[in-house]
Amino acid sequence: MTSKTPKYVLLCIAALCLLLAGCRPADPAPLESEPESSAQTESVEESESLSELRARRLEAVEGLRGEYADLIEADTLNTMIGEEKSSTTHEELFKRDQEEYLDLVRLRFNMVLPFRSQGSLIGPKAPEDLEAARNYIREEFSAFVTDETRESFEDVLKMMENESAAQSPTPYADYPQQNFDWARNNLWTRYGCTIETNTYFFDHP
Repeated sequence: MTSKTPKYVLLCIAALCLLLAGCRPADPAPLESEPESSAQTESVEESESLSELRARRLEAVEGLRGEYADLIEADTLNTMIGEEKSSTTHEELFKRDQEEYLDLVRLRFNMVLPFRSQGSLIGPKAPEDLEAARNYIREEFSAFVTDETRESFEDVLKMMENESAAQSPTPYADYPQQNFDWARNNLWTRYGCTIETNTYFFDHP
């Protein structure tokens, strides 16, 4: 503004400034501390949900005991159930589909059934005679052995005389069940057998 600005204009401007200054809003009052954050609440709810899920899974695993009580010896079954309860590997699967989860657990339990040395109560008992044991295995795997695999198949039967996966040789005469099951387990793995595809042992204990 120039020195020629009328005084009454200056007075008006000054009065307006004072008026605006008086209308300035007061500083807002400090907010009260908020209650527990939503994130913390969600964390507690999630923890409770996980605890409930785990309890349901443990109950479901325990329920398998009745299915296998007459198929797997008690000590082995207790160990397997305990291991499955302590494992959280497939917890997400249980959350999505309980039956699919239990079928997966059953697959592991079923792997024991053909082998008495692993705790099965229904697996075949090893013949005392080595050649009788070999003949049993030949019959058990007759549907799986081909001309191309027969030589390697017979090699396993030869090794059974002194082999049971131990660190030192184990003569069949001293450890028939271990050697018998070692050979069979080797072949079950080799041919990808399951209790559905290889049912021989059910009828030939």
